[in-house]
Amino acid sequence: MLELPPTVSLLNIEDYKESESVGDEIIKSHCSKIVEGYTIISGLTDNAHKFYAEVNVDNKRLWLLIKAIVAVYPEEVALIYHHRDDEPHYGRYLDKYELLNDLEEFKTELVQDGNLMFGIINDNSPEGFLEEVFVERTKYLKCWGMDADRFKLIMENFNIYPVEGLNFIDEFPHKTVPLTIIRPDLLGTMDLIGVLNDHYEIS
Repeated sequence: MLELPPTVSLLNIEDYKESESVGDEIIKSHCSKIVEGYTIISGLTDNAHKFYAEVNVDNKRLWLLIKAIVAVYPEEVALIYHHRDDEPHYGRYLDKYELLNDLEEFKTELVQDGNLMFGIINDNSPEGFLEEVFVERTKYLKCWGMDADRFKLIMENFNIYPVEGLNFIDEFPHKTVPLTIIRPDLLGTMDLIGVLNDHYEIS
């Protein structure tokens, strides 16, 4: 079973007894392939990107994997971030290592807050190429890019491999609790978004 963030968990049958169909989905979720691994579609003919992948990784390794993916991006990248119920905020472009170093202070909130979604992107090349890693609220990755072989090598370096029939937690009934209930010392979702707005949002 994948190591999930402490804010996100699958429902147990005791959590929901009113609907037989939901109960069946809960039972299926506990027999699913929610494990470390990835799926990939490569050889795409889209001019902007040549592959699309989705990745499950243990939560304790999520930030390290994000940094490894962004490290091979062009020199300048931008942050995208938003509450799960809101429209995205778009950050200004800056040096990728400067952004990663700045975000290090908030890495726990970024990878464990189940109400926060964010990504790091480069889409301003003259050719219009897209490189993006996006973290869904249940903390799996969606990745777009040009070089599928390079992406696979990064995954291999983390001992993450393709898994046939891989599942993701948001396919099944699950629950999310605010991070600050578990860690009152950390920033809440909207407080963090306010900080990110001050640092990165395009005025």
